[in-house]
Formats: sequence, C-alpha cells, structure tokens
Amino acid sequence: MLLAFAAVGCGGSDSSSAPPGGDQDGAPLEDTSAADGAGDVSIDDTGGSPADGTTGDAESDTGSPADSGAADGSLACDEAGACPFELSCCGGACVDTSSSAAHCGACGTVCTGGGEICAEGKCACPGPFSGVCSGTCTDLTKAPNCGACGTSCATGTSCVAPVAPAAPGCAPGCFADLPQIVVPGAPVRVGYAISWGAARSIAPASGDRGAIHFDDATGKIASMLANVPAVAADAAGEVTRIQGLVKPALGTGTTDVAVGVATTSHEGHTGAHTTYAVARATTASDLRDAVAAAVLGGAVAPPTTKVGTSTTFLVTLTTIYRADVKRTDVMVAIAPRVDADSRTSATILRIGDLTNTTAMAATTMADGFGCQLLAGANPPKADILWTVDTSGSMSDDQNRIGNAGKGIFDRLRLAGVDFRMAVITAGSQAPNLDTPGFTWIQGTDADGPNELCRRVTYAQCPLTAAETKTPYPMAGGLEEPTAAAVLTHFALWDRGKKGETNPDKKLRDGARFVTFHVTDEPGSNDFTRYFATKTDPQTAKAWGTTYNATTLANIVDYFVRNQIITFGILPAPAAPCTSYNVYDLPRSPI
Repeated sequence: MLLAFAAVGCGGSDSSSAPPGGDQDGAPLEDTSAADGAGDVSIDDTGGSPADGTTGDAESDTGSPADSGAADGSLACDEAGACPFELSCCGGACVDTSSSAAHCGACGTVCTGGGEICAEGKCACPGPFSGVCSGTCTDLTKAPNCGACGTSCATGTSCVAPVAPAAPGCAPGCFADLPQIVVPGAPVRVGYAISWGAARSIAPASGDRGAIHFDDATGKIASMLANVPAVAADAAGEVTRIQGLVKPALGTGTTDVAVGVATTSHEGHTGAHTTYAVARATTASDLRDAVAAAVLGGAVAPPTTKVGTSTTFLVTLTTIYRADVKRTDVMVAIAPRVDADSRTSATILRIGDLTNTTAMAATTMADGFGCQLLAGANPPKADILWTVDTSGSMSDDQNRIGNAGKGIFDRLRLAGVDFRMAVITAGSQAPNLDTPGFTWIQGTDADGPNELCRRVTYAQCPLTAAETKTPYPMAGGLEEPTAAAVLTHFALWDRGKKGETNPDKKLRDGARFVTFHVTDEPGSNDFTRYFATKTDPQTAKAWGTTYNATTLANIVDYFVRNQIITFGILPAPAAPCTSYNVYDLPRSPI
C-alpha cells in the first residue's frame, strides 16, 4: 500500500513567519502558559493591563487600531495598522494569511468547505486526493467521487489512486477488486482478470481437490490454477512429485527448459518454477486438460472452444507447498511457443500473471491492497557491473560499448535511475577489491560516459585522449563473464554483510544489481574454468560437474535468489536451443 501524507501545520518556537500554533488566527507570539502568571502583551505594550491585552492605559483608550478588533490574548495591529513578522492586519488583529482559515490568502477570505484548511494561502481539503463535494471535503479516491465529484466507475473497473501528483481515475480492477472464485474442495481462492477467459470450476468426485480453468483466445493460453492434498513431506518433495505427474502427461515431444527454479509466494510459501517445451501438433487446451487429469486424478470436461493450436508449445508450471495446511498449489499456463516467446504480445505478461503465485490466496486472507503501483518519489537504484572478455578478439566489441556509453548514461538519467557502473575483467577467480582498488563510475559524473569507455576498452578508448585504463583486474581465463558476475557480486555482498564501510566495496542498500556479460566465446569457458569445479559461494553447494538441466538450474538460481538483472553482448545462434548445450551458458541466465 502506498500512502501520501500532507503536513497541514506545525507548532514550535522557530523564527518562521507563521506564529507558533499558526492554525489559530491571531495566536500570541509567545507562550501564554500558567507559568507566566498572565497573558503576554503586545510588543509595544506601554503599561496596559496584561489581562486585557490592550496596548495602552485603559483610561486613555481612544479606540485606536491597536484595540479595534483584536481578541483578548491576540496580537493587535499597531496604530498605523501594521504587524510584525510579515503578518497581516485583518480587523485589528495580526494574522498569518498563509494558514488562517478566516483570512486565507487575504483578509476576509474564509475557507467555507466542510473540513477545509488554509495551506500556503489557499483553501484546500487535507490530503493529496480530496476536494469539496456538496460543501464537504471528500475523498476523491473512491466512487462515486473518483477523481472528481459525482464520478462513478463502470462495472469491471474501480477507482485507482496513483502516486501524487497524478489524479485518481477509473481503471480495470486489481487483485482486491477483481472477480474471485473459490477453488472446489480447497481452502484457496483465485482472483482473476476477465481477459483470461471465462473461469470454469473443475471439481473431481473425490471432493478434496479442485481447479479453475481458463481458455484465453486472445493470448492463446490454456491455464489451470489447482489445489490438491500434499503427499510429500516438504516443498522439494511436492515439486518433484508434481513434475513427475505433469511431464509424462504432456506426452511425446516434451523436453526440459528450466527445472526446479526456487521461488517464494506472496503469502510466504515455498516452491519452484519449471518450464517445458512440447513439440507436437495439438492445442494448448488439450495439453492443459491432460495435465489436469494427471494432477486431479481423473479426466476433466474440455472447454467449449479450444485455444492455442500449434506444433510447438511452452509450458510454465509453478508448484507451491502450503505447509500450514499440507496442500499444494499447482499453476500451469500453456501457449504456442511463438506467442510465449514474443516480447510484443500480451501472452508473456498473462503467463506471468497466471503463474507468479499472486492469483491464488488462502480463503482466510483478507484483501489488504487495491493495486500495485510504481512510485516515482523514490527513484530506482541500480549497481551496474560490466564483466568484459579482455581477450584479443574482443577489441571491436569493447569499442562498440565505449561508443554507446553516452547513450547508455543518457537513457538511465532520463529514466530517473540512481545508478553507478563498474567494469571488471571476465575472470573466474575471486576479485581483490582492495588492490589496486575497486571503484564505481557515478551516474551523476559528467564525464561518466567517457570514463565507461576508458574502462571497458583494453586498448585506447576511441572517444578520449591517450589513456591506459582497462577493466578492473580479475584472475582467470579472461573469457568467463558469467563466473565473473557471480564472484564479483558475492565479493561485494559478503563485504557488506561483514560491515564494510567503503561504499565502493559493497552493494548499496536498496539497489538492484545488474550485470552485462560481454564475450565472443562459447559458454564452455565459463563452465570448465569455474562452474564445473567450484561451489556456490553463498551455499557451498556444487554447481554440477556435468552441464545439464540440474547444473543450469543451480547457476540460474544464484541470479534469481539475489534478484540480479542480467543482460549481455554474446554469441547467439539463429534458432532457439533445443537441448542443453554448454555453448549457450552465458545466455541462459539472461
């Protein structure tokens, strides 16, 4: 939940133009507590009674401006109608027109709306999204006053309050406002978007399990969100068990893409993501129904209209173990591979929505939020590391990066990213951050683009005068960018964990770690020179001595576990890889 707060007034003894307790018209400039024995008089007091607060002797009062309307205890205007401290004389009293509800911005301007305050000389309702409706301050983040008085939202939409200064408005509902349906025979419910297709309840005769099916004709996705009794004793066992049901059910032509990538649901339960490829002429709906039959323990009714006809498919499976109730969520989304791999269609986004666990929750959970929003108040933070192959064949590639430096910096700056960059040799041994001294290029550095060029090129940067800078040294074969990313991240992470105070030698709090892997060599260098013989530095678990699905999952898990965003300038075959090939290692974590 994102909240915005507006400070509407504060007391104190500072020397600002507003009197202490400035929300009261004509408040005294000094303390009037009982300790004083009597109320304070004005600054030009000549002996009048403290109790009556006038500025002259009672006997000689002639009705001067100093006494012509100021309430007892307030500061009166002087005989010339003037006030100190940049206050204004209104009706004989000195008031702060920047905060007075009776004299807001000018004498006599009254804030009349129910609940209005005077802020900076203007009448306004408190809070970033409020206004006067029917004479009363009203919350404009809720219908029937969404963004403006009298604005209701149509069916299927709700009033969404973004981060100030953007205005609230009607938009398609988020989880808490979406249609929801309880999974038959299970203590969970599904919140879904109508774009996924009609929700169909699947209730096997056993009565202790069930699923919700969707057939999305636009995205060409057939999906299942199911919940079944657990059989294994823990999450790892359930992940393996469900994989053992799903893969055989998909039938001939099924191969592993990524197996058992650990994840944690939004409710804190653990499990894993698995992806399969299927090469066979069929439909996404038929494949989904086959999986449903295996998971639910019996044939299921097919949809009225099947979706996703193709000869190749991508199957995304998420398994989540609910240890508290000994049950397991099974989320499956299946689509033609050409659509699932496309970055220009909605398919990949909907697959994520279906399988990232956020669509399912325990029926006992209350709706605690309306929408997830990106707030601009705190700019995104990134620590960006280039792991650069420094072998002789890479000089042209290094120059290309150097030439693009200004464009890279400009785009990050325009996007409002708080970033810094570092460049290190693509080695395969732990870097020495102290010698010669690891440093970052700050995103605010006016010479940053040129400095990136100097550091990323092993020879002369083509954009600057003669210089001798090179990527930061790292021992190894000089052609292992994936290994370098892991080892450098770990070195910075470990130093921070141990209390490092030098900001160059640790990760920044709140920053995402981003790596650019740069090489023209195959992944066999990364694998044979590091991963095949070493262990995960955080877990001490072996990566794997043979390059296969398990080894790749172990490598990818490091990047997923540490939320590292990966990019690369790497060799890429024309066609997608169809089997596990060590050549593809630098690309696979990306």
